[in-house]
Amino acid sequence: LEEQRRRALVLGLLAALLRPEVWPFLFAYGVVLWRRGEERPLLVAVAAVVPLAWFGPELWGSGELLRSTERARVATPGQPALAAVPAFEVLKRFLLMTPLLASVGLGVALAGRAARPVALGALAWVALVALMSQAGFSGEERYLLPAAAAAAVAAGVAWAERLRPPWLVVIAVLALATLPLVVREAVDLRRDLADDAALRADLETAITAAGGAERLRCGAVAAGRYRFPLVAWHLDVPISAVDFSLGGREGTVLRSRLRRDEPAVPGRPANALLTSRAGSWELWSTC
Repeated sequence: LEEQRRRALVLGLLAALLRPEVWPFLFAYGVVLWRRGEERPLLVAVAAVVPLAWFGPELWGSGELLRSTERARVATPGQPALAAVPAFEVLKRFLLMTPLLASVGLGVALAGRAARPVALGALAWVALVALMSQAGFSGEERYLLPAAAAAAVAAGVAWAERLRPPWLVVIAVLALATLPLVVREAVDLRRDLADDAALRADLETAITAAGGAERLRCGAVAAGRYRFPLVAWHLDVPISAVDFSLGGREGTVLRSRLRRDEPAVPGRPANALLTSRAGSWELWSTC
């Protein structure tokens, strides 16, 4: 907006190395600059750096050019990609994660001039994530954070132009309308964080009571989803050594509840013996 073309291009390059959703925006900006005859040497460098820096390390490290792309399409429970219509699920989550004041302000920004480019950029980003989820990519909330940030900026500009009655009343109502929901979410978050803290502390206690990590590294290791890093760290094994079940192998099953209202997983083998118990953790071994 301030015609700092080179800075914008470099910042776009850095953003493109973080997320592929940036690529269409960077490409469009590059086309505009190229047609204006501006920054052409830098545009050529950017066009070379993005694919080289994105795909080169992947090919070098894994031997497969599109390994990360394939892995990104392996859906896990709770992702929009598994919904009946993933694109609609992405849109719903965007509205839920964006403050009501920003969501309504986004519409107001589209009606004005000052913030319209930012508002259109936010909507374009949401549409892009929605299309990607429809194609099999996860589409989860973290990919929508740039769009939510842009929506908040556009809304801020739009509301700042209307800081007078009766708009002040509208702004106040929108800002306070979701307060009960925020309070409830805060209570739930506090409970979940307490559960997470207990899960970590209780695992240490259970491992100590079982005779230490070395004794439990007697074969395969199984644990519930989202607990692989925690278990791998405390048993001092690679994450790749942890699985969802023993699969008929000798080893140790570390059962636990992820949340207090969920069942303990994974299932324990019939021939396993209970080695220790602490909090929601149960450590069963067939060794």
